[in-house]
Formats: sequence, C-alpha cells, structure tokens
Amino acid sequence: MNKYAHRARVANFFGALGYFSILMQWMWAIIIIAYPMLTNPNIFQNHSTAPIARPMVALSLPPIVSLIIICVITLAMLVLTFAIVVTMPKTLSSNVAHVAQITTDAITPLVANTPKQSKKRKAFSARVMIGVKASLWIAPLLAVYFAPHNAPIPYDAVSATALFCAAATGVYFALQYAIAVIFKLPLLRLK
Repeated sequence: MNKYAHRARVANFFGALGYFSILMQWMWAIIIIAYPMLTNPNIFQNHSTAPIARPMVALSLPPIVSLIIICVITLAMLVLTFAIVVTMPKTLSSNVAHVAQITTDAITPLVANTPKQSKKRKAFSARVMIGVKASLWIAPLLAVYFAPHNAPIPYDAVSATALFCAAATGVYFALQYAIAVIFKLPLLRLK
C-alpha cells in the first residue's frame, strides 16, 4: 500500500460527507420548489366518474398467528431500515462522486487542449472537479433563494436551512482539501 492510501481515505471521508450534504441540499431545494405541485389535491385524482365496487374478502386467523405474523413483519422492517440507514450515506456519496467524475471527464476534453495522459491534463482535470463540486454546491442554494416562496414554512426558516446545508457542504469540502494540503496529497487522489 502506498504512502497516500490512508491519508487519501481520511480526506475522501470528508469528501463523502460533502457529497451527502450536497444531496441533502438538492433534496431541500426540490421539496421547496416542488411544494405547490406536491400539495395540489387534484394531482393524483382519478378522473373516472363512477367508483368501482370490489368485493372484500375477509381472512380470519387465530390471534396468536396474527401476532406472530405482525412481529415477523415488524422485525423485518426494523432490520431493513437499519441496513438502509447504515449503507445509504456511503452509497449516495459514491454515486454523487461518480456523477461528478463523469462530468469532469466529459468537460476536461472540451476545455483542455492536451493529450489524454499528460500531467497537465490530469492536473486540469482535478481543477475541473473542484469547479464541478462548487457548482453542485452553489446551485441548490441559488435555486432556493430565487424560487418563488409558496411553502407554509416561513421564508426565514427555508433560507436558514438552505444556508446551513450549504455551509455544511463547504466545511466538508474545505476539510477535504485542507487535509490534502496538510498531508501533501495530489489532488487526483481526491474524489
């Protein structure tokens, strides 16, 4: 294992937190912007005129069997919820990092005028990644601030939450790059 592996892992941990925070920013922005559509009572209304009557079938089980089935289903849901909560941040942050890397790989050839394997192009690619992270970080904040305010939540609370999420993202990415500078990691090792 080379000398950068552990240091890069520590730095990329904060990068993963930054990507997770970006995802939370985008979710907040989408919820605030899409709130009028989500609260429209006619959005999911079926336009049929007559309700369709369906016969109901009642299934009666002994109380102990029903209790066992309920306990098994509840336990399965708790285990599934725990598994999702444990694996979700890593999966989401790696997916957002992958999207940022794909974007960087697509932008770099358009802007850089160097051969694919040159040192200049790799260094430029690392700088483009910083720009992609910055744009993913700032865009949801601007979307919340410039979107029409239709939510029942006070505008101060909406903007404070958006600003808090953006500040958290900035701190996480700043820590990632600070660790890279302190440990003298190449920017290409950062995700």
